Amino acid sequence: MNNPVSRRNSMVDILKGLGIIVIIITHFRWEDSERLKYLFPFWVDQAVPVFMIISGYVYAMSYGRNNIKTLSSGYRFDFVVNKIIRYTIPFLMAYLIEVIVFMITKSDLSINYFAVRFIRGGVGPGSYYYPVMIQFIFTFPFIYFIVKKFDYAGIIICFVINGVYEILQRCFMFSEDNYRLLVFRYIFLMSVGCYLYLGKTKPKTIWKIVGMIVGMLWLIGFKYMGYQPKVIIYWSGTCMLAALWTAPVVDFLLRNEKISQMRCKPLEEVGKASYNIFLTQMVFYASARSIVNKIPHRALSLIFCIGVNVIVGLIFYKIESKITKAFSAYVKNKDYYKKDILNGINFIQKVSAK
Repeated sequence: MNNPVSRRNSMVDILKGLGIIVIIITHFRWEDSERLKYLFPFWVDQAVPVFMIISGYVYAMSYGRNNIKTLSSGYRFDFVVNKIIRYTIPFLMAYLIEVIVFMITKSDLSINYFAVRFIRGGVGPGSYYYPVMIQFIFTFPFIYFIVKKFDYAGIIICFVINGVYEILQRCFMFSEDNYRLLVFRYIFLMSVGCYLYLGKTKPKTIWKIVGMIVGMLWLIGFKYMGYQPKVIIYWSGTCMLAALWTAPVVDFLLRNEKISQMRCKPLEEVGKASYNIFLTQMVFYASARSIVNKIPHRALSLIFCIGVNVIVGLIFYKIESKITKAFSAYVKNKDYYKKDILNGINFIQKVSAK
């Protein structure tokens, strides 16, 4: 398959829009039996894997647009800083609200607590996402050039690397809390997204079917038949094996010419604001779950959660994006860098002379 055309793939934003709504749904109050009854393992639980695949796709597109042709250029200072800013400013804004809420509602929290929670991505559900995406920035160049060089074989290589990581984390007895904060569990998913953008060869349909069957059997065994994994013991429902069910579906939606250009303006707008909505639901469920629980009718309660988080997240996106854009433009100013570097050198020389 040839590289994708340069025009924007509308399905990326649609999938992100659907994905963030599903994430709001999954963090709602559900019994384990309900999750199984409504087949959550096969669609709701796959929201984050889909986001990681899409992130790989979007990052690969960004590399093409920014003329990233070598591994070292993937770590170009301005390029990396811009991406860090994109994730950090909205996270800081959301985390500040969490800090204020917790300072008002809890009296026994120390500065050390808030410092640790900042490093670990906040307090609410999905709080691992910010530290994972910062790691994503620094891990992706390796994934990109593996896939670019080896094409379809590149995702097989990344699948093996992902598997080796899972074995190592089990050997060294990682805690679940630390495991969730590391991006390495998503190496395969990152490579799939990268391949969907870069891929020149189309894998045979039979291999996609085999992958989906393996993924389905893994989810059925783990979620419905009581199978206890020996190696991938944490987040098993969204692991590299479960993703074998998800990846071909995303492949079809992103690489089918007609489907990829379908339009749905409302979902596209929600998709563009998905990170802000994600942070909004993180704060919302961490600080307002008691309010949600007071709504008597569960369907109304769920609609309330979706509506509030989407609307507030969209407003958050409109405000934050302007701030982030202005700050990024300021940071990208070359004269600004040169001036600061020269001032730093002069300061060091003065201190040394004393």
